[in-house]
Amino acid sequence: MIIRPGEPMGELEPGAGPAGRQAFENVFPRTRMIAGPESADRLPEVMAERGLRRALIVCGRTVAEGPQLRLIERIAGDLIAGVFDQVRPQGGLSGALDGASAVQETGADCLISVGGGSAIDSAKCIALLRACGDVPLEQFRVQEKDGRNIASPVPATMLHVAVPTTAGSSSEVMPWAGVRDERTRQKMLFRDTQLVPEIAVLDPRLVEHTGPWLTATSGVTSLARSIETLYSRARQPIAEALALSSLRLMLRSLPTAVQRGDDLSARADTQMAASLSGIAAENSMVSLVHAIGHSVGGRLALQHGVSHAILLPPVAALYFPTLGSDLLAQVCAAFGVGVAGLDDVERAQACVQALREVLAGLPLATRLREVGVPADAIDDLAEQTVHDHMFGFVPLATSKEQVRELLAACW
Repeated sequence: MIIRPGEPMGELEPGAGPAGRQAFENVFPRTRMIAGPESADRLPEVMAERGLRRALIVCGRTVAEGPQLRLIERIAGDLIAGVFDQVRPQGGLSGALDGASAVQETGADCLISVGGGSAIDSAKCIALLRACGDVPLEQFRVQEKDGRNIASPVPATMLHVAVPTTAGSSSEVMPWAGVRDERTRQKMLFRDTQLVPEIAVLDPRLVEHTGPWLTATSGVTSLARSIETLYSRARQPIAEALALSSLRLMLRSLPTAVQRGDDLSARADTQMAASLSGIAAENSMVSLVHAIGHSVGGRLALQHGVSHAILLPPVAALYFPTLGSDLLAQVCAAFGVGVAGLDDVERAQACVQALREVLAGLPLATRLREVGVPADAIDDLAEQTVHDHMFGFVPLATSKEQVRELLAACW
């Protein structure tokens, strides 16, 4: 059986791991990654190489009013056709429609997203709207049919340069885009290689001014992605290696980035950790934490890292024992947990405790009720979770009742 990225698998024996047991495919993004200090200075160069002259900047108000946009404007100058600064958290559909109109009005020939996952995803959706013309956007969303998640192929899109100002979403290297439909209060998901930004600029100066809270939530999003890749039922060796590297980098650099935002070395490490986690997750996928995050995010427009920080430890406690001895030992090493004299159950418990300690040092909520999730929403959230695409990658059979109990315990 071939495991194709993005498709659920059949039953997987807990702890077995994929090596030697099943074939797999691995894909890398089409993204040209330009990373390191002052890498944003190359924006005019990369535009000239493609014969582009009019870029629409896509960002939110915070970026538009801060030093990040001023830096991009100083670098790109007359190459900027306009600035669309109406991106909101969880990237609403109405904003994407307005952004598509802005492309028409400015005559832009490319997009430069400057911001976190919402800005980058919004630019993807703007490019999709421009490409699909009169075809309804809903036709391209990921939908379940006959037990499979399918979507219509996306037409060729305009060039998109992603310039992340947070280190967590990994949207700069992933084919996924999400947009919240304000009418239904649900998130529509799209997945196509056409949605992967062709160029990603990872300049630590662009994340230097991101505050402690957003740095923490973004970093936890990356942590959740690398950890869930490791216990995904579709995990495979290349994705494991990328996820482990991402995990080590983020654990080492996130506390410093939160406490000393001007440490550009730590900032650069968080950026690379985020991108690595995205490539890993695209090949092995994620599971329960993200499925719940989609449900909570769609209902309450809650930033993913907020729910991930609350849910990751109890879900990891449930699924870490499926890793198997070898992989679990490597996860212990990433967390700095000694393995001498510990059996696998004790190793898993020690890693969960180390994870809790990392999260406890971050300025994040620890209960769902603290972030506005009402108690009477738990049943509905559990129902939405078990129908989410990512739920198909949990490593153990997990019932809706178990999900409900987990949500109740986190409330």
